[in-house]
Amino acid sequence: MSDEVHAAAAKMGPQLWHMGVMPPVKMRDNGLPPVPFEDPSERVDAEKSNGHAMTESDIANTIAAFGSAARSAKELGFDLLELHRALRYLIDQFFWSATNIRSDKYGGASLAERTRFAVDVIHEVRRQVGGDLVVQIRLSQWKPGPTNSRWPPHRKRWSLGSTRSLTPVRTSCTARNAVSGNLSSMAATSTLQVGRRSSPAHPSSP
Repeated sequence: MSDEVHAAAAKMGPQLWHMGVMPPVKMRDNGLPPVPFEDPSERVDAEKSNGHAMTESDIANTIAAFGSAARSAKELGFDLLELHRALRYLIDQFFWSATNIRSDKYGGASLAERTRFAVDVIHEVRRQVGGDLVVQIRLSQWKPGPTNSRWPPHRKRWSLGSTRSLTPVRTSCTARNAVSGNLSSMAATSTLQVGRRSSPAHPSSP
């Protein structure tokens, strides 16, 4: 397929995602998967629980799986790939304080601390694909359900200031990267520029 797309002078890439935990009512016929959902803290939201809180070994395996999938995408001839960090999928569940109440290095009181899983995924993906493949991450302030779950609260769109909490994600973007989602053009541009000129690092404190 990629050969046919390239022959038409176009480019293409897959979106990589892990759904994390979902409420049973969202599943077809109220069914559950053959093994429990994996998620940061067994929480669908601040009020509902479901699934299995990931151990650090589970997290390491998931990070490795993202990297392996990214490498396969490159080997299949894709020109870019996108990591889904939106709409309450797994990476977003690590970002959200209602679904991430972990006390280890993948949790924390601040959003910056809770980005560690995303940063580790990005680093592993980049390690597996090298520096010549565009890697983009989808960002969104919205989640399915009540509008009070959006981030940052009380804002219609992300602004330049809103992206400062994502410093660890920005600083992990040191090669060919892109962002997509509900960001203003200034915020999206800033996310990339700050990432290119900063050293990859994750804060150890808020």
